[in-house]
Amino acid sequence: MVRMEYTFHPLSETYPIMAKDEVAALADSIKEHGQREPVWLLGEFVLDGRNRLLACKKAGVEPLVEQYEGSEDEGSLRAFIADKNEHRRHLTPEFFQKRRQERIERVTMMRQEGESIRSIAENL
Repeated sequence: MVRMEYTFHPLSETYPIMAKDEVAALADSIKEHGQREPVWLLGEFVLDGRNRLLACKKAGVEPLVEQYEGSEDEGSLRAFIADKNEHRRHLTPEFFQKRRQERIERVTMMRQEGESIRSIAENL
């Protein structure tokens, strides 16, 4: 039996889900050409690849999955997800501006809580 139901890791939700028509187009592409990039899991949680997973489900194709094996601290997970997503064409300048503002707010909060610059840099 094909497993299609996974829980999304909270950090995976940093990036937006594609619109329904985009997911449908990706599903068509996966049907025709196969899945080219895996869905990355951290245990049973989807760390990256929510759109691919949704498209595979729509296409009725068993998703190709890989287990993330890097460091599990928040900074490393954020960096992995960013590396997999920052170059995506469907992300707008407004999205990047929002992400920058969220990082500024996170750094400000961490500094107010007494964290060192080094600790903050390791966890962004």
